[in-house]
Amino acid sequence: MICNCWRKTGILLEDFLSKLFLYKELDQANEPDITDNIQELIIQLLLDQPMDAQEYVIADNNLITTEIPTDEKIIEAVKNCDCIESEEESQCKPILLAEVLRFICRILTFLEQQSDSSFNVDDSFIQDLEKLQKKVNLKHVASKY
Repeated sequence: MICNCWRKTGILLEDFLSKLFLYKELDQANEPDITDNIQELIIQLLLDQPMDAQEYVIADNNLITTEIPTDEKIIEAVKNCDCIESEEESQCKPILLAEVLRFICRILTFLEQQSDSSFNVDDSFIQDLEKLQKKVNLKHVASKY
């Protein structure tokens, strides 16, 4: 398994890999087979259709864990991403003037309630907010008629 990874990298010579993993396989032959331990644990689970330990060990041998996307797939993903953003933008509802008035009023109230000076806001900012509130209020009243 790991031998295949090293082979695919092409970093090590094939002769070296063959010798290295031949010795590893011989060393592993002297060790107790881990699949026996796994099989015992599977039996203890009392499953209706238990999987054989050997099947469990090799279950993901042919699983492709990484795949490099083609240029076409990358381009398609980027194009679809743009479409999603423009759909989201088009789904935004316009904010009503009455809502804007409530927002401004709540911000002004919030700033007034901060007695611990955690929000040091210039007076000019508050004056600008109050001017904006008056303009929005005038437009709101005008839109009713």
